[in-house]
Amino acid sequence: MKEIPSHGTPLLILYGSNLGTAEGIAEELADIGRSKGFSTETGPLDDYAGKLPVKGAVVIVTASYNGAPPDNAAGFVKWTETLEDQELKGVSYAVFGCGDRNWAATYQRIPRLIDKVLEEKGAKRLTSIGEGDNADDFEYSQEAWEDSFWKDIMKAFHIEAAPKQANKSQLSIEYVSEAAETRLPKRTKHLRRKSSQTKSFIPKAASVQSGILSCVSRRPKRIGKETISGCFRKTAGN
Repeated sequence: MKEIPSHGTPLLILYGSNLGTAEGIAEELADIGRSKGFSTETGPLDDYAGKLPVKGAVVIVTASYNGAPPDNAAGFVKWTETLEDQELKGVSYAVFGCGDRNWAATYQRIPRLIDKVLEEKGAKRLTSIGEGDNADDFEYSQEAWEDSFWKDIMKAFHIEAAPKQANKSQLSIEYVSEAAETRLPKRTKHLRRKSSQTKSFIPKAASVQSGILSCVSRRPKRIGKETISGCFRKTAGN
């Protein structure tokens, strides 16, 4: 991943988690955020009840347990019930919920509740709520939401994406299907071996116009998943 120079935008990632899934996602988001130049911090939701920051952004990753909040998010949810209108004005936030659709009656209850209440009390939603379903492709939903989230938060805080790395390759490789004999200057003739010793090689070092001709045995050689034989001509390139 190409890192963006640090701009220091605060990114607070809070989690409500009993089994560790939401906390793990929060830590992953923090790592990605740091690579994108954010100043990241993680913590349980209860630690920030009554003190959501207005500087930077807040991400909330939480689960539901039979429709109830995780142990370390119960105090936060209770606090949201006491909020006055526009009390959260200036807070920018995003929510990702962890759930399992097999428990349909309470699926995503707490993430959806938090997402709704924060907006109603004046906070600004940065991107649509994300919902990971353990009964389906959880990782696909998570990755899709993260892609949208990073694009939206970068746009909201006027942060430029990392520039694409320029192609700095200085060599190009041309495959020559046959190891054809090449006429050589007289000074290199001493490199030739007697035909009785081998007929599969040509001199390993020879000046060929502006490039270098390097040869390999006619015996196929495996490179990665491909099998090749013959010679490669390496020439200067852009």
